[in-house]
Amino acid sequence: MQDFLARYYELDQLKKSIEAELEKMRRILLDKFPEPVEQTFGAYRLKVYEQDRGSFDLGKVYPLLPSDEWRLFVSNPNNANIKQLVKQGVLREDQVAGAYTAKPVRMIAVKEIGGTT
Repeated sequence: MQDFLARYYELDQLKKSIEAELEKMRRILLDKFPEPVEQTFGAYRLKVYEQDRGSFDLGKVYPLLPSDEWRLFVSNPNNANIKQLVKQGVLREDQVAGAYTAKPVRMIAVKEIGGTT
């Protein structure tokens, strides 16, 4: 078991190191490409794009819910729960529109092209 735990610890430390290096490289790429771009560099294609991430203001959503049972359903608040209520017709999209705030997040995708993946 000690060997197993040692390997787990080793991999966890490696993961942290990789994540830190990726974040550093991500910041460099985003500084170099401040606007959305899709460009090829040798065997790699870089795509920098924006994706909307948002969240619901629960203080605005709770009063819209028809009953305490529905408030309990949303007691573990996340976007998926509220979007599900809209999908099921418990809430209307126009009701929750004012409770949703979108924030653009810059994303990076790097793919190898013409090689093996």
